[in-house]
Amino acid sequence: MLAEMTGQKVQVWKSMKNAGQEAFIPGVLYLLMALDNGWEIARVENTISLLSDKSPAYLVTLDTCAEGPQKKLIITKSALVDKILDQNTAALTLNM
Repeated sequence: MLAEMTGQKVQVWKSMKNAGQEAFIPGVLYLLMALDNGWEIARVENTISLLSDKSPAYLVTLDTCAEGPQKKLIITKSALVDKILDQNTAALTLNM
């Protein structure tokens, strides 16, 4: 069962990654899709956006709670992102 669920999570991530090649999907949507599919936030760090404006951003590390690689997202800071992170990182100490 765990292997089946892990395989599904990896497939979801690949689908999200492939969709990003065809059309721009904001980081916050990737984060929401990952959380909806069972990924968990392992770490949050302050960084800057890779966009030309170099705005403040978060480096979010996601984990499946199963063996396999973690995934990283850089998401521009906003009130919505702050709310999502607050709701999904209750036991996690943020490095901000």
